[in-house]
Amino acid sequence: MSFLEIIDNIDNLYNVLALKICYDKMFNEIIEKDGIISFNNYKFNNHIGDITKNIYWTWAINKESLKLFENCIVNMMPEINKFFNNNFKLFGASFITLYDKQILDSESNYHIDVSSHYDKEDTNILTLIFPLYIDEDMGGLEYMENNEIKIYNYKPEGVFIWDACKLDHRTQPYNLLCKKKRVLVSMNLVSETDWALKSISKTLKYQGNIECK
Repeated sequence: MSFLEIIDNIDNLYNVLALKICYDKMFNEIIEKDGIISFNNYKFNNHIGDITKNIYWTWAINKESLKLFENCIVNMMPEINKFFNNNFKLFGASFITLYDKQILDSESNYHIDVSSHYDKEDTNILTLIFPLYIDEDMGGLEYMENNEIKIYNYKPEGVFIWDACKLDHRTQPYNLLCKKKRVLVSMNLVSETDWALKSISKTLKYQGNIECK
């Protein structure tokens, strides 16, 4: 199974803080409505997903908002490209929000991010995730490896990257004493391979990234 964890350094804290400031300005709108959210020069599309109950994908849909995300991964790209033996670019970026007291087992579905008959042993599409707001009891990434259930626990300084066509995963169910926000930063990276570009575009449009080419 192809996945990579990068423990980020303190030099990136400023870029992550910029993402937090942006998210905080939108939070009330994110949990109240679908559709376009705009402020200053930033533009997002907020979309209620169906993989996990009450999950919101808030997509960056202009160059100014995408740049906020891209700034967080520029220094990681050489390591990512080397590990996965390909050259990747940022294709999509979003905030993923859950604002619930609990997620039951029946409310979180296993899934592969991108499905394609053209996918082989090599890696052409990646999902990159790190937490923006999360507590230890909020559920990690639950995934299947060699028919065994495993858990990746999100870390404030940890970035987790996987082959988007191969890792079967879901939000780990959780139960809190009170309602809290659980927010992940998600980025979609893709190679220049034609089928990969077409597949990621189709997938992200379904998930609410309305500016996919």
